[in-house]
Amino acid sequence: MFLIYCESSCELMVKQMYKQSCCHFLTICSIDGKIMDSIQLDPSRNELVVDISRYSSGIYVYNFNGNGGKFIVKK
Repeated sequence: MFLIYCESSCELMVKQMYKQSCCHFLTICSIDGKIMDSIQLDPSRNELVVDISRYSSGIYVYNFNGNGGKFIVKK
């Protein structure tokens, strides 16, 4: 199980709630479909910080192992 949330206007946090042995991918896209980041999570780590400070203001969607969501960047 994973928890994804915005820590601040500059960071998106991905926390692994318990150890898993398989690899996972996080893909972040702008609302118009441009891929902003595609990251393979290291199964030996339980946390990933994604720097979103370079993202322009707007709505972004993420896909994480078939589960999606969205977040808003305001500057």
